Amino acid sequence: MKMKNLPKKIHLIILVIVLAILYYSCKEAPSDAPEIITKITGKVTDGQTNEALAGAQITTNPVTSSVITGEDGNYTIPNVSPGQNIITCLKDVYDENTYIVNDSEGQTVAADMQLIKLGPELSVSVQNLEFDVAN
Repeated sequence: MKMKNLPKKIHLIILVIVLAILYYSCKEAPSDAPEIITKITGKVTDGQTNEALAGAQITTNPVTSSVITGEDGNYTIPNVSPGQNIITCLKDVYDENTYIVNDSEGQTVAADMQLIKLGPELSVSVQNLEFDVAN
């Protein structure tokens, strides 16, 4: 090894070390901040019997999320936008229900809903009406 090349090698080693330090220090540091999640949770029940309703569909408006209630009637809609959210609940043989939810960022809002069972509907057709005079 020649003595006059030694300073060049030292300068090169120092340059490589400095570049490595800069490279690793510029990488994005892991975030220790907790993830902020805004969500709506609730339970859907029958309005007359107060029993939990499984299989009810809960949808946000505008449609960004749609979930189905579990066997216990509970649901969770994660990652909703903070502010005013309109949710609609649908289930066969029940009248739909709409609920307005106001939430803040990182807040979990409870929105329990009751559905009323549709009653029988009377249908009359003019083509099938017959009137008879009894003697």
